[in-house]
Amino acid sequence: LSVRSGLPRRQTAKKVLHDVAGVGAARLIFFEADKGDAGYVASSLWKDGEYREHLRKGTGQACSTLVPTVDRVASLAEALALVSGDGWKVALDPYEATGALGESAPASASAGILAVGPERGWSDKERALLRAQGFRMQHLGDRILRVEAACLVGGALLLAHLRAWQAHRALG
Repeated sequence: LSVRSGLPRRQTAKKVLHDVAGVGAARLIFFEADKGDAGYVASSLWKDGEYREHLRKGTGQACSTLVPTVDRVASLAEALALVSGDGWKVALDPYEATGALGESAPASASAGILAVGPERGWSDKERALLRAQGFRMQHLGDRILRVEAACLVGGALLLAHLRAWQAHRALG
């Protein structure tokens, strides 16, 4: 699972890093969104490398050793350039969704990419770019969720549909 998110405020980013690392995302890419707040770029979370601690805590909470890689880029276009052409591509958008997440999950997909907009939502330009890159606009229900909730719930649903979670087996 790879998650792309509009750069959120510091406190929200800390929750996204912790929780999405815990559910097993392999990669997180934060981008400066058209409707994002320019002040979020200057956060000490990114400048001082503090974000790594939240990744480690989320991974440790999950008893996992997979620490996701994290990238920060200047735009959605740059974030999408880091996406491979394979996999199930979903952009969460409650306004222009064609259905609920998972209604049209490809049966053969083995990887997934989840795009979550910033706190103020996607711009028309960003929506067009997502569609051009093969993303399906889907929703998580009638309610508008906070960025951290959308990342966690959307990521978990994508992983479940991809059957990424196998039954636990005894250790030792």
